[in-house]
Amino acid sequence: MKRASPERNIQIAIRSALTMLGVRSRHVPNAGKRSLVAGRMLKQEGMVAGFPDLICWDARGQVGFLEVKAAKGRLSDAQVDHIEGMERDQLRVAVVRSVDDAVAAVRGWGMAR
Repeated sequence: MKRASPERNIQIAIRSALTMLGVRSRHVPNAGKRSLVAGRMLKQEGMVAGFPDLICWDARGQVGFLEVKAAKGRLSDAQVDHIEGMERDQLRVAVVRSVDDAVAAVRGWGMAR
């Protein structure tokens, strides 16, 4: 039996809501099991553990990043490091646990219509 994936379900709902608000988004698929060779190749191409799940942007070129977590989900050390680094670089980044959280983040960034 497959394990439930609440983060996946939240992320799908978030992407739908963002689309309705005129915010585009793409998933960065860092998770998952891969062969040693495939993992090495992806790392060479720029994949790094802990990078936020969604890259979001609007028609004016504003960009933000969302890390999607389930209600009780916990950030990994790598995720914390990325978020802190992005904030230091003055990038827009938020940890969201629901559609409402994601909508509030992009509206707070001035991205949603």
